[in-house]
Amino acid sequence: MPGEFSWQEGYGIFYYAKSQKDKFLNYILNQEKHHSEKSFREEYAEML
Repeated sequence: MPGEFSWQEGYGIFYYAKSQKDKFLNYILNQEKHHSEKSFREEYAEML
C-alpha cells in the first residue's frame, strides 16, 4: 500500500571508507533498532 513503511527486500551499498568498515558494519547490523528510535525526518535534519 503506498505511503506505508516497510523494510526493502535485499540491500544496496554505494561507498564506504575502509577506515570506517567497523562503524559501517555495526550500522547495518543494527539499522532496524536504529530506525525504530529515530524518525527519518529527525535523522535527515541531523544530516543537514
